Amino acid sequence: MRLRGRRKRQLDQRALLREAGHAALFVEELAVDPDFHGQGIGSFILEQLEHLAKVRGCTHLVLEVAENNENALHFYRSRTFYKLDAAIFLAKKVVSESELLPPRKIRRKSSKKPASTGM
Repeated sequence: MRLRGRRKRQLDQRALLREAGHAALFVEELAVDPDFHGQGIGSFILEQLEHLAKVRGCTHLVLEVAENNENALHFYRSRTFYKLDAAIFLAKKVVSESELLPPRKIRRKSSKKPASTGM
């Protein structure tokens, strides 16, 4: 499990929650190895995170889950999680290259100051 911030998305979600008078603890990633599913590990982690949220004075526990991850959606919904807003994930395929891009000149800001009129 890894906890860290996706600043832009979290700021948007925090703004939504703050407008409604809520404070949230954001969980970016939570995963249990499939070999250990059904042993209560995910439930234990969520229980600990919910306790942490309460101790910190948060009113909500917020996480992201892929819309096509049916197992995770069932897991969270069975624990009273609900959809907060719709997330759109975009991707662009890139082809691997063996070298870095060649050097290029960097444009510098003009240091010319506007001429004063002397009035």
